[in-house]
Parts: sequence; C-alpha cells; structure tokens
Amino acid sequence: MIKTTHLIKLFLFHCYLCSFGQENFISGYIVKAEGDTVLGYVDYQQWVNSPVEIAFKANINAKPEKFKPEDIKYFYVKAPNELYMGVKTQLSVRPGKSSSQISNENKLVFAFAHVLIIGPMSLYRINYQDSPYYLIETADGSVKELILLRRLVSTDHATFMKDFAAYKNLLKEFENTCNKLKGQSDKTGFNDRDIIRFVTEYNNCTTGRQGQVFRLNKKPITRWGAVLGYAVNQYNFSSQYSYLDNGHIIGGSILAGGFIAAYLPRGRGRWSASFDVLYKPVRMKNETRFYEVFSYYESQNSFYFDLLKISASFRHTSTYGKVRPYFYAGATASLPFRAEARSVYNRVSTNDYQTKVFEGKGELGYLLGGGFKINKAECEFRWERLDYQRTMFINGQTFNFIFKYTLSGKR
Repeated sequence: MIKTTHLIKLFLFHCYLCSFGQENFISGYIVKAEGDTVLGYVDYQQWVNSPVEIAFKANINAKPEKFKPEDIKYFYVKAPNELYMGVKTQLSVRPGKSSSQISNENKLVFAFAHVLIIGPMSLYRINYQDSPYYLIETADGSVKELILLRRLVSTDHATFMKDFAAYKNLLKEFENTCNKLKGQSDKTGFNDRDIIRFVTEYNNCTTGRQGQVFRLNKKPITRWGAVLGYAVNQYNFSSQYSYLDNGHIIGGSILAGGFIAAYLPRGRGRWSASFDVLYKPVRMKNETRFYEVFSYYESQNSFYFDLLKISASFRHTSTYGKVRPYFYAGATASLPFRAEARSVYNRVSTNDYQTKVFEGKGELGYLLGGGFKINKAECEFRWERLDYQRTMFINGQTFNFIFKYTLSGKR
C-alpha cells in the first residue's frame, strides 16, 4: 500500500507540473501603432511586473504573435477589464531589500503600463522589480511620476531604509486648484485605491466627469473549476458503540468535485467567497483481538461512508506575484448517500460470530486553510474540525491536500 507521505509528495509534484508554463488566452484586442484595432485573444498571465512583451492571436486556433511596447499602443483584456499602454519612461526606482542603492535612481523603462483611469487626468501604474510606480497624465499631455522616495537613514542606534511621501507635493499642486480637495493629499496613501480616489475626485471637481476607471469591479467576478484531493481522516468513537471499540481510527480517502468562487466588488481579487461540492468516499477497516484467562474478544469492523460535502469559505488572496498565496476560513457540512459501520464480533471464543450494523449521519464542522495560486492552478492544505452529533462518532478531524483548476471565469 502506498504510504500517505508518498501520496502527499506526489500531490505536490503534480501541483508544480500543472502550475507552470500555462497559456491563458482571454478575449481582448490590441491597438497598433497606426491606430488600427485588432480583435483577438491575449495571453493574460497576471503579471508580477509590467510585461515587456505579450502574446496575441487574432483567432483562438492561430499561432500567437509577440508584441513589445514599441509595436502597439494598447492592449485590452476583457475578462478582468484591464487596459495596458506601451510606454517608454524614466522611473525613480526605489532601492530593494537586497539592493546596494542608498536612494532612488532614475532608470529608463520600456513596458506596458496598466491603465487605471482614462479621463481629463489619466492614471497609469507600472510594476517594476515587484514594486508599483504611478504616472499621471494631465489634459495638456504632460506625464509626471508620483514619486515615493526611499533613502538610507542612519541614527545613533541603527541604519535602515525609510520612505518619504514626495508624491504628496505633486498632489498638493492639483489640490490647490480645487477647494473640494483641500487636505486630501495628506490622506492619500501610495496604493491603487487612494490614488484612484484622488484622481477621480480631481476630475469630477475640474470637469464634472471622473473618467473611465478600470479594474474597480462594480459586480462580483465569478469563476468555477474542478477539484481533486486526498484526505486523511481521524474519527473518535462514542462510548455507546462499544462493539466498534472505543478510541479512534485513521484512514484516507479521495476527494473529487467542483467549486465556484466570487471576487467581491472593488476587491481587485483580494477578497472572495468560495463554495465547493465534493464527493468523499471513506473506506476503513480495523481489527481487535483481546485475550485473558477468563475473557476473549475479537471483532472486525468495516466503515463505509459515501458523502457529498458542501463547504463555504471567505478567502483573502494576494494580488501580486506569479505565486499568489491565500488563506481562508469557513464551514462545512455533508449529506451521506451511505454511512454505516459493520462489526463482526465474537465474545465467547467459539465460531459463533455475530454481526451488528450501525447507521451514521453526515458531518458538520468548520475549516481553516491556505495555499498558493499560479495562473489557473491552485494547491492548498485544508484542516477541518468535525462534529458528529447523534451519530456513532463524537468528533473528528481531517487533513486535506487539494488541487483546484479554474475552467471558466474572469480570473
């Protein structure tokens, strides 16, 4: 019999193979340098850093073509509602954790910038070296960077990197042209949500229209897919079922089914509600033999459970990185197609074996879990604490190793 540790290693290796090198062509378009729009499919990879090259094909069965920022003006991906613009710009690049820099350095960058707002004042974001950089384009066509300074600072006790919100000085210049924005620059953090809010309020104040905002979803974004996994189950007996031997049993089972998830409005992929329905067959056996001078006991117990498990959870997923970690918590319940325990026992040291059959009920409990997402593939570990009220078991727990693959949806 294959050991549980071997199955876990095989499962993790399967996750690794399924996660990398995936194509993910989604409906969209490109706008060429001469202004022509070509409908087709973009290979959307949820880029950690702003892409410097994309794959596009006009027909789903066609061979993909490669495009760089100097080749096209824009490309658009329909499902996540994301627009990207080819740019060549100077960025004030901040020192990284392992960098030898002691302050920001100007670097020329060719990349596709993520368009957050198109309007009287437009807003773009470039992810470079795993960090966000924001560019503002005003109505006269001038482009300015919102600079976050990072410098090496020394004190009597330590030397460390410190951030300075230099970008707020530029926001104050715009704030001074609109009385409704007074004090808003000081409240604006260096993140999508705050900067988008400032730019849309500025546009509303100066022109009466906020512009077109991308990536802030007004409706939940749903996706669905398949689930395959393996569970290690531990069940603890109730003392009233003495024929099944007090104590606990441990056994493994497969999991197979599907899931549906919905990213919450304006969550940008961070928060989501998820539901999964799984088929869980549990087949376990144990034997007990007990001999003393004046007593004899022997039993063979078989457990058969065919469960339809339904779980609901609330989940947080990182929005940055090719490998995107997540964690979640929720509740689980199961409906049994069949749930019985059969005990064949002999207590008199003869061939007079007897049989008892006990009927079981479904599972109820709560769950905690976490994992990582790469493109359409997800690998996760889930722990479930289970309660078996009015059944043969007092309680139990399961350790689940699960692989999910998104078949359809907007992320």
